[in-house]
Amino acid sequence: MLMVITIVTNELSPMKNIIVIIVSALPIVMQTSCKESVRNSCIQIDLSSVPMDPSEIDLDILTREVSLDNDSIIIGNIVDLVATDSVWFILDENGSIIRYPLADGISPKRINSRGHGFGEYIAPVALTSDKDTLYVLDIATASILKYDTDLKPLENVQLDHPAQNILICGDNILSDNLDLKSNSNMVIMSDRKGNHIDNLIPIADVGELDSYRVGNTFMERMQDDVFVLDSKGNTLYMYEDGVMHPAYRYDFGKRMIPEGKPLDVGNLPQYAISTHCFISGNMVLLSYLLDNQRQYCYYDVKTGQIKNGTVNATSEGFPFFPRWQHGNELIGYLESESGEKNGSLLFYTLK
Repeated sequence: MLMVITIVTNELSPMKNIIVIIVSALPIVMQTSCKESVRNSCIQIDLSSVPMDPSEIDLDILTREVSLDNDSIIIGNIVDLVATDSVWFILDENGSIIRYPLADGISPKRINSRGHGFGEYIAPVALTSDKDTLYVLDIATASILKYDTDLKPLENVQLDHPAQNILICGDNILSDNLDLKSNSNMVIMSDRKGNHIDNLIPIADVGELDSYRVGNTFMERMQDDVFVLDSKGNTLYMYEDGVMHPAYRYDFGKRMIPEGKPLDVGNLPQYAISTHCFISGNMVLLSYLLDNQRQYCYYDVKTGQIKNGTVNATSEGFPFFPRWQHGNELIGYLESESGEKNGSLLFYTLK
């Protein structure tokens, strides 16, 4: 069974960062759209000269705050979230799943269905959705639980491998693979009944480092574009026509995770650990940890411009730490100052 290292860090912002699985991205100068460009080439970004003491970079960020405070629903620190047309579904650190309305006429609702029965879970770790169904991944049982938008259970689906991230992709389900010893592929495609369809992103040499992951594994841009970020290879893959194409690769030089060298919590800070990647319009934004600092690499696909460094706060004074994406907006979570109320979602738009 795969060993997964989990690190909980408190960064400069009030938001907690839980690192649990890694991924990465990479561009080359292109004059067309991101999707059209990566079909024929893997874009290389050279970050080998990242300074030990990075400067703060200037990003044009608009931020709006949406309070989650509600008298009837208590929300713990957010582990994952996903949106449909009318509601947010939130998974919090207490294992609760919350339906939070985006439209009038829908009331908030919370469930905490722990157990071994139908519609019950042990350790939920990730959410995904389509128009009318919520999918909850239970890492303890390697199963996916389906709920309708009223959080009524519909079906339990058993996977043939342990996973901690899932994404709906057309008629199928993509999931990461935590058992690389048994199946040396990073991503597995299953149908919606859990039946194994295909292996994606093969790993040639499965060693100790291949069992190490950190951050969000799956990202979705627009409706059809699916991206998978691999931290060890520092490569962002794009899924298209049943194939994972390497789209972007980051080169951190000597700060790359080394081959064949054991990693532990003590020596992690000296290496660049990619945790999240976001794509919106002509922007590719990589979020990574290095020297105990949260840093970002902003890449403009049209111009080839690269900005790399820290982003401590937006112009409105909000901390900048996006963890999810919905449409063209990046999303972070801000805990309440008192800790007695629900926090807020921060929606970032990068110009």
